[in-house]
Amino acid sequence: MKSSIIIPIKPFPVKLDQTIDKNKLKENVIYRMSFEVDKRYEQLVITFQGEKIRWFTCNVYHQNEVRGQALQTMKKPMETICIGSEEKYNCATSVPGMIMPGFWEVEFEIIPDENETIELEVHYELRERGEVSHDYLENQRCIYGPLKQVYTTKKWYKGDFHTHTHYSDGAMTRERNLESAKNQKLDFFVATDHNLVTHYWPNEGEVVPFPGTELTAPGGHGNFLFVEQPLFRNGSLSDMYSEEGMNRIIECNLHNGIFSINHPFLSPWAWLMRDTKLDMVTSLEICNDPTYSDNCLATEKALTFWSVLLNDGYQITGIGGSDSHLLPEEKYPEATEPSLIGDPSTYIYAEGLSADALKAGIQAGHAVLSRDGFIDIKVRGEELLPGDMLLKGTGVLEVLLEREEPTKIQWVIDGKIVKVEEGNGASYEYQFEDGSYHWIRVDIRDTEDRFIGTTNPFYWGMKQTSLQTWGEALDEWNRQKSNTL
Repeated sequence: MKSSIIIPIKPFPVKLDQTIDKNKLKENVIYRMSFEVDKRYEQLVITFQGEKIRWFTCNVYHQNEVRGQALQTMKKPMETICIGSEEKYNCATSVPGMIMPGFWEVEFEIIPDENETIELEVHYELRERGEVSHDYLENQRCIYGPLKQVYTTKKWYKGDFHTHTHYSDGAMTRERNLESAKNQKLDFFVATDHNLVTHYWPNEGEVVPFPGTELTAPGGHGNFLFVEQPLFRNGSLSDMYSEEGMNRIIECNLHNGIFSINHPFLSPWAWLMRDTKLDMVTSLEICNDPTYSDNCLATEKALTFWSVLLNDGYQITGIGGSDSHLLPEEKYPEATEPSLIGDPSTYIYAEGLSADALKAGIQAGHAVLSRDGFIDIKVRGEELLPGDMLLKGTGVLEVLLEREEPTKIQWVIDGKIVKVEEGNGASYEYQFEDGSYHWIRVDIRDTEDRFIGTTNPFYWGMKQTSLQTWGEALDEWNRQKSNTL
């Protein structure tokens, strides 16, 4: 059975930026349609036709469960969503299962070219017998759920927590992502396409992809890492257009992966939602694709903001993300080096290469972030990792770099640089009083002070947090900056 629906799209009244009233904005960009399924079918195929659309997000629901997703930009043609009873009848962004009787809902976020009046034509076909999806891979696996092969070695695993494919606005296929990650000697990465989960991947085994989603809203972007289901289950795309709605999405998915705020100071995608509760944030993306020119300053802001959170008693884990959108041979305008998956890399000490083990490593702060090789930091004579509590108030921290180029090693205590050394190794003797609260980490820079990497802190003592929301932390960060001027 075939049918189609035409949806008229209102002209978009103003340029999209973060100064727009988001509640008014959603009236112009959120659309819905529904159709009734009369009996059980083996496959549902939905195709779209439309031009002059800058941004297009789609969720297909049945009984509040997300069964299919798509995201388009002007860079590529409109996708086809295949949902079917068997894996081979599904595209990489849909959830398998029979097409059951009842009403099916389709929700769209559509941003057209400025002041354009357009139409979106939606075609759907209900098939009694399924056909193989256009993007099905003969040797594929679903990355939801446990790995078929379990890696149980305790060690540092090298990965990337922010990547994209052509299923959203990335240039690379799933195969090219895996090839590029292998060339970068990654052990894993988390696939974080915008607002959807790309969960069927080639079953290659050398580099392990994990499922994630970049929650992409007008007020900021955040990753959910190691998700087990789509983010909008029992929700709506329109929730992204208010702080109340965003808090609802985040709270409803705290069991569905680790929440991390992305490029928090990269305009125009900075995190502006002041009501976000800090106790919902497990990790913070300190460094995002350093080949993108605006990220140099954004990284420096993220480092100092992170220090404010740490000083307040939060043990939020600092991680990195390449935010890879380009082909490995491509560069951003004015960039001197290509934008690559794994730049920067985040090393996680975990009990094995599995979602549960990596999540535990992040939650414990056992993480090192680097553009150029591992940063090996230890407490002399003790088996401690970054993120751990120091056992004694006095001791010696030692750091050794894989990086061979001339390097500055900055010892940072409570947000202040207390010692700078040059070379590929250094040590620092710390001395903290009983009953006090402190933390110490190492920041790594090249000889021109450009950011290379950082470790998560070692902690001494505990502190009751006083800041509750992102907005309160921003105010404190700005207050401290003004006091130093």
